[in-house]
Amino acid sequence: MFKFGLAIVAGVCVASSLSAEVVDCTFKTNEQSYITDRYIFAYDAGNPAAAVIDGYIKYKVGKPIDAKLETKGDTLVFTWKIQVEDRFNAKAFMRYRNTLDPKTMTAKMSAMAAGVPGDAINFTASGKCEVIDEKTGKAKKSKGKN
Repeated sequence: MFKFGLAIVAGVCVASSLSAEVVDCTFKTNEQSYITDRYIFAYDAGNPAAAVIDGYIKYKVGKPIDAKLETKGDTLVFTWKIQVEDRFNAKAFMRYRNTLDPKTMTAKMSAMAAGVPGDAINFTASGKCEVIDEKTGKAKKSKGKN
């Protein structure tokens, strides 16, 4: 599933620029969370457009979705939203935010339900990321600190 997703998400950015980065992030999460255990991001440095895919996006949409990218200090902040359904078929939009520190390759994810009556529903998770070679689909070897 993720080789297919990786190829598509890399293609989204590579089509527009040869400087695209693909980052594969894994998170510690649980069954009740709307944060899945793996996300793949593709982006061009300096471009506010990015793409993201995870297992849920692949299931619901079948391809990566658009994300926004902001640079805040030394971190990259990806934001996106997607409609979700719970086990009772109640629909809501989840707003996601992933903050990536490119120096340490660590990430902090948050997800918040929008359009749900009652209390706000929030999820958080921490994870580690790797830069992926879009041609091989494998993690690039570290060349030391950038």
